[in-house]
Amino acid sequence: MKRIPASGLDDFRLIAEKGYYVDKSGFIVTLLRRLEGTTTLITRPRRFGKSLMLSMVNSFFSLFNGDDSPLFEPLDVMKDPDAREELNR
Repeated sequence: MKRIPASGLDDFRLIAEKGYYVDKSGFIVTLLRRLEGTTTLITRPRRFGKSLMLSMVNSFFSLFNGDDSPLFEPLDVMKDPDAREELNR
């Protein structure tokens, strides 16, 4: 049974495996289309999920966490073929 995560929890892997996660993975597609050697500044007010979102981005691109594809399969980012190729790269 999935649970609503505690306030302040910002570990994507833990939330995706055991809790409810509001899908913000479309941000990864936006990053991939805009990056091309530029710097991206992410500004949001307090309590808008920046740390959790960056934890998700880290899990998506990291080589050191192992294969995270099961965590991302139900998310929108996997619908984009270009983004699918970038998983764990």
